[in-house]
Formats: sequence, C-alpha cells, structure tokens
Amino acid sequence: MLAPPHPPTDPAALAWSNRFRQLGPAFYTALPSQPLRAPHWVARSDDCAQRLGLPADW
Repeated sequence: MLAPPHPPTDPAALAWSNRFRQLGPAFYTALPSQPLRAPHWVARSDDCAQRLGLPADW
C-alpha cells in the first residue's frame, strides 16, 4: 500500500496555469462563480480519503 501523500507546503506548488485561457476568447470565457442551489454528495472514497490523510470519520 502506498503511503499517504503529504500536502505541498509551498504555495507555488499549488499554482495552476489555465491553458484554455491562454488560447484566447475562442476557447475561454471568464464567468463569476455561482453557488450550487442544492449541493449533495454523489460519491465517497474511503481509500482516497485515507491517501489524503483525512480521518476515518470525515
């Protein structure tokens, strides 16, 4: 079994480059975020939670 990964401590490691935005308006439209009307859990993975270091009762 693999050891759970450690979250990155350097904020640069979390940086994400939106490559579609770099292609211009034909491929990307900036939209404001919107809250979900009725959010609900669709699925859950105890194995994934363990790998992320979450507690068993998350």
